[in-house]
Amino acid sequence: MEDKGFFERKCMNILIIDDKTTEISKAVAAVEAKGWHAFPFNPTEYGNGGPDTWVEMVEQVDGILTDLFWVPRFARGKNAPSGLLVVIHALLHKKHVVVCTSACDEDKQWHHHGEAVGWLYDGYLRCVKGEKPFGWIESKDWEAACQALEKRIGASESEQSTRR
Repeated sequence: MEDKGFFERKCMNILIIDDKTTEISKAVAAVEAKGWHAFPFNPTEYGNGGPDTWVEMVEQVDGILTDLFWVPRFARGKNAPSGLLVVIHALLHKKHVVVCTSACDEDKQWHHHGEAVGWLYDGYLRCVKGEKPFGWIESKDWEAACQALEKRIGASESEQSTRR
């Protein structure tokens, strides 16, 4: 029997984290267009009937798409990227994660979170050769973020099946 691939065998559960409702709606549409289940979470709103925190949700999903949102109670500095906490927690739990944020505009000029996280891109992501520990989409392109997540999860599944 021919193997149809990981994404045709399993419906993926994807956590979406953003502090803007309009962006969450766009991300949900992109995730659902892939045939995946979307689990949206806005860190500035609570009481959505599910787990109370993104920390609990990270542990229950197959992949994460996150903005570098800023929530004052998580981060003390001005424009401190609270979304990096999501990346750290996801990696700790061996979950695939893609950051999808407004870091640059079309002319590759710093924008929105760009000034706050430029050090991360310039000091780390640009210097790492080969596979990065997490995906990085520096524009709010949720379709591109889904493609990056699909590629990361698919590569991981292929690697695991060759080990068997």
